[in-house]
Amino acid sequence: MHMQNFLRLCRTFRTVMAPRNPDWQTLASWPLKAEAIERRLEPARDAPPPAYRTAFVTPLRHDVRGMVRAIDRTYDQDVADGRAKGTARFHGRLRTETLMGAVVDWTEPKRLQGLTRFAAVVSDIYRAGGLTGAGDGEGALPPMVTFASPPGSGASTMNRQLVQETCGAAIGVVSLPPNLHDRPLTWGALAHEVAGHDVIHTVEGLLPDLQAALPAMGVPADWRPVWHDWLEEAAADVLAVLNVGPTSAVSLAAYLAAARSDDPVPPGPLGTLGFILYSRLGRPADEHPIDLLRVHLAIGVVETLDAAVRDAWLPLLRQIAERAARKPSFAADPPHHELRDIPVVSNGARSRPNIPLQEATEVARKVGAGLVRTKVAALDGASLADKICWDADDEACARRIRDAALRGDPIRGMGDCGHLLAGATMALLEGGDEGRLTQALNEALSAAYAADPVYEGYMPA
Repeated sequence: MHMQNFLRLCRTFRTVMAPRNPDWQTLASWPLKAEAIERRLEPARDAPPPAYRTAFVTPLRHDVRGMVRAIDRTYDQDVADGRAKGTARFHGRLRTETLMGAVVDWTEPKRLQGLTRFAAVVSDIYRAGGLTGAGDGEGALPPMVTFASPPGSGASTMNRQLVQETCGAAIGVVSLPPNLHDRPLTWGALAHEVAGHDVIHTVEGLLPDLQAALPAMGVPADWRPVWHDWLEEAAADVLAVLNVGPTSAVSLAAYLAAARSDDPVPPGPLGTLGFILYSRLGRPADEHPIDLLRVHLAIGVVETLDAAVRDAWLPLLRQIAERAARKPSFAADPPHHELRDIPVVSNGARSRPNIPLQEATEVARKVGAGLVRTKVAALDGASLADKICWDADDEACARRIRDAALRGDPIRGMGDCGHLLAGATMALLEGGDEGRLTQALNEALSAAYAADPVYEGYMPA
């Protein structure tokens, strides 16, 4: 695979992400009114699958006022902590839309096929995650799904803990923008949400244990506070690669590059990634690592995997990282010049000195490898890779799916949903026709939903 294939994937993401719409809200007005939300939920209460009616719909409907109070409290606290009112309002609206959409979307005929395929992917990745399955009842159910995120954005999740704090239901909800309902080739980031965030919050003590292990991973002392703040997002990236392979990292980079290409500040040529560290009050302003460092984090993970996986993916990941680390030149072809260090913007002002590029990227790779290998008490002395790991057999399965898809053959039943997403993404990266690949993947995911042990092909009456 070559850089041009990656740029093709970037263009696919850029096409489906436009236009952006910050005023996407459709299910509830702001400020929130409990009576209006109750009226909207009532006709849809029996539409979701039966297990979720008991575990999610009932507690949500019985305490809508408590949900509104919880979201209002979070909004007030965000504003008190210095977050802009518009940003705080956006997050409150997104939580509301996500919780309501998990119920109401089962009544939307135009999205229903996409919703069932989405549910199959989330269910399969969650159950295959290697860290779930303890206990019975609500906690054993995979997250619910909805197309509630604003158009132009990506996947997001309300993990089980956050949902329980907000409305009393102990089940997570994963969301995609509605314009992606029939575009499963853009669903690669679901592994970050489902195998990552949703799984992390099912294992008590896992995140603190991983944060405490940063010294053992070889992370220098001055980097530990930064990666401590970034570690949930970093661990989610790592778990995505371990569950569905390096295509998850390539898809994430393509999404990040496409999102950046719409930035009003000239960001550089397509394929350019974020490289500035923004901080506020001495801490990272964003819980996500810098885009560039997320690629190096993935490189650190892939370097620990089987040789067949390393040989297939490290060259492309290193090309993506190198492109992101070079100063952009709009007149040059290829469009970049010398390597640059990482600028720091603190409290809105440029800080000096820059962070040395080699130092920052080496630390990111150490964190990636360390998260794979470190044994922690929360996993009974095991590591993440002991529980789940993308190996040579997984890679071979995804390649068989790729080859079949490129020939135009059906790919139904050739692997689990993670293999299907990986194989179809490989086929796209190698020049496959996006329309035919989308059709084949949609057919395969519909078959996966019919066979899913949680949903059993359920369709609302």
